[in-house]
Amino acid sequence: MDPFTALLIAAAVAVALYMAAARNPLAKCRRCGGKGVLRSQLLPWRYRACPSCGRSGEIRGRFGRKT
Repeated sequence: MDPFTALLIAAAVAVALYMAAARNPLAKCRRCGGKGVLRSQLLPWRYRACPSCGRSGEIRGRFGRKT
């Protein structure tokens, strides 16, 4: 395989991954696990809204809008 073909395949894979990320922008918040709240370690009945997801339990993708 010549270098040009390998470069072309790598570029096609990169474009496909970029388009997949742009079309599927929502991801579950890693901090709250989709609950929208962060529990206190010391007082487990206390919680606060997750600042990463704005209490929605989902975070925006890099280039996508939250719907």
